[in-house]
Amino acid sequence: MIKVIYKKDALSEEKTIEQAQTIGQWLTSKYEHMPEHVRIFHTTSNMDHAEISFANEVTPKNAYELKQLDFLPGTFIVVENPKWVAAIVSIVISIAIAFLMPTPSIAQTTQNTNQSSSANNELSNRENKIRV
Repeated sequence: MIKVIYKKDALSEEKTIEQAQTIGQWLTSKYEHMPEHVRIFHTTSNMDHAEISFANEVTPKNAYELKQLDFLPGTFIVVENPKWVAAIVSIVISIAIAFLMPTPSIAQTTQNTNQSSSANNELSNRENKIRV
């Protein structure tokens, strides 16, 4: 038996503590397929709270890794991050960049406005001068 602590948000104090045979069994009872917005963390202790960090993250990326989680004893913390939060943040950042980014302009210099002559062009109209 493993303990599963389910949180709808990582920062929320609200949590549900459940028991299951394996984490795979618990996930299949909750979801039809592994959602992208769920993160799973593991600790070997049997406490009702655990540290949520990258060091403890065991979120599977494929079916093989999901089956390997069934062999881990201890407590699993399943955090469901809302999907719409990422979409709203990216839209806000895109709008802010569009308004705050200055439009590029070509600086007018004397070199751009005046045609400078090249040395080769000056040699093309040469004439011999008479020496005195």
